[in-house]
Amino acid sequence: MNVTTNFEKALFELNMGVCKKSRPALYSLLNTTDATDRYCLFQSEHDSGAYNLIDIKNDTLFYEQSDPIGSMANHIETCINKLQGIMLCLGFGLGYSPLMLVQQKNYVTRSIIIVEPDPEVLLMAFRALDCRAILESKDVLLLVGFELSDISTAVTSHLALENRFICARNLQIIDLPAAYSTDRQYFDQAIKRVSHAILEGVRVYGNCPEDALHGLDTSLSNYSLHVALPGIKPLADQFKGKPGIVVAAGPSLDKNIHLLKGLEDKAVIVGVDASLPHLQKKNLKAHFATSVERVEATSRFFEDLDPTTYEETFLVGSPVCHPATFEKYKGPIISCEREHGYTRLLDLDKGMLQPGPSAGNMAYRLLTYLGCDPIILIGQDLALSEDGRTHAKGNVYGDQQQGYLFEPIEVEGNFCKVLTSNPILRMFHYGYEHDISVGQSMVINATEGGAKINGTQVLSLQDTIDQFITAPIFNPDSGMTVPEYIASRLETPAPETVQLKIADFKVRLIESIAYLKEVGGIVDTAKKNVSLFEEHLKTAEIGAVPPTGKGKNTKDELLGSLNAISALHLDPIFRMVAQDVVSSVFLHTMMDYNSALANAKDTAEQDAELVRNVENLANNIGVLNRYILALLEGHLNILQQSSDPEGTPMTAVINSVKMS
Repeated sequence: MNVTTNFEKALFELNMGVCKKSRPALYSLLNTTDATDRYCLFQSEHDSGAYNLIDIKNDTLFYEQSDPIGSMANHIETCINKLQGIMLCLGFGLGYSPLMLVQQKNYVTRSIIIVEPDPEVLLMAFRALDCRAILESKDVLLLVGFELSDISTAVTSHLALENRFICARNLQIIDLPAAYSTDRQYFDQAIKRVSHAILEGVRVYGNCPEDALHGLDTSLSNYSLHVALPGIKPLADQFKGKPGIVVAAGPSLDKNIHLLKGLEDKAVIVGVDASLPHLQKKNLKAHFATSVERVEATSRFFEDLDPTTYEETFLVGSPVCHPATFEKYKGPIISCEREHGYTRLLDLDKGMLQPGPSAGNMAYRLLTYLGCDPIILIGQDLALSEDGRTHAKGNVYGDQQQGYLFEPIEVEGNFCKVLTSNPILRMFHYGYEHDISVGQSMVINATEGGAKINGTQVLSLQDTIDQFITAPIFNPDSGMTVPEYIASRLETPAPETVQLKIADFKVRLIESIAYLKEVGGIVDTAKKNVSLFEEHLKTAEIGAVPPTGKGKNTKDELLGSLNAISALHLDPIFRMVAQDVVSSVFLHTMMDYNSALANAKDTAEQDAELVRNVENLANNIGVLNRYILALLEGHLNILQQSSDPEGTPMTAVINSVKMS
């Protein structure tokens, strides 16, 4: 049985006080965690009198008895090198390794992620070590008692702050051997989830500049339409507890699409854009359709749809979708927003529905937004069929699309091993597993083939219908259909409201244009400082210190330019209009710089890396800044030319809104 000394009690209260202030969620967890007799705290034989910890249940000593702190310091040296990076600590123990990393001066660390499955371990640590530096450090992410499913989201959010993704190239793992050996399975899964969160974060925050520019362009092009459309916000939780069905266009759709007949009043049906032609062929109707792509090719799914068939199918799309998608779709449209920097520039206030990587992922998220439970997936194979098809027969772009045919790999399927061949499909797959892990609804995979999606219950569609889709959503006596209810909830903005929103939007565009011109000045200064410092490096004697002093173009000025460009990411206006476009350039350049700088052999090599990276940043951000500026100026000009003081040219847009 543990006996707490006065010293330990005082230290514990000190740590808990700081924890309550700096990490209230962790404090709440620890405050409700009961101490057991599993762990025993005792002083080591070392002269320092440092504490050690034993796991009585597993008969495991956490540290070497002869020198707990010294042995852990040596272990850290074997685990990491002198690269900047993200440190992943497996096990908190008594906090020795986390504290060393926080206090370490020899390593430039931007993030320390600590994974500890047992909160009771921290109760022991708080009695043995002053943990204030750990608790107060903004660079430390403490994942204590976390479910594995929650780790990825927490890591992504942590790394997104203060541009910590720039160190993503250097993930270094520091295990606490005793803890790792006890919870090996948990820690192995944690490593995978942290690694995946880093990769996904780099993908999201390091999006292709051309793709991001395209998204900005389509969003600006669609503004006049979407400002006049009803938004999805009034539909939140309007079908709570009612079954919902995602209809994707995978090859298995051919097996069970016919079973949807007669379910129109019993479940909320969402068809992805590629599935709509398949539904029409079977004389079936979806209540909603989803589309996410910013490329014009997606609009082909709507070209041959019968307008009368889809007059009651609501297309849910964000302004990022290509304008041709909205032009060719003849049914009613509902606007939603997705999380981009320029979402604040548009300021549509339609309701946030982050779509995920595919129209299928978006359909699932739409059903969760509506409150549906259970959610049923059909045609969501995420894999090839036995005969090598990528999509259902008769797909607009063919049922064996070359863009999906990469080197196949075998994955676990719903009924047997299946082949998947495309990194994009695997991204869709992960999107489902992540969303299901954080969602509240039961998810039934009635695909009847395809890859296994963790977190789903596998049933045939017929069995699913028999068990879960048994009653109408609305009382038949009410005379209310699902489309009629949806239409009754939507709120189409009044024309005068639309005009006010457009006027405010023009002001934001004008202000953003002026700001981007200032950014151009920062970039030009950086280029000038690069040139001058390069001249210094050419003429200076080896080992000479660059001149210093106010007004001189020295290394300090060059570092100042690097800091000025980096600081742009903290500016709200820059984040609103430019962050999405330049994040890839900034992220990858700074990742290169941090890695190279840490590996540089001497000052001369560091100086060369500084020059190279500031020059790359300035040139690339300068080019992208000019592109963004041109886009904003072009769209502002279109708005100014298309509306007179009365706003009458907008009448056509407003009148085009369906189901108003």
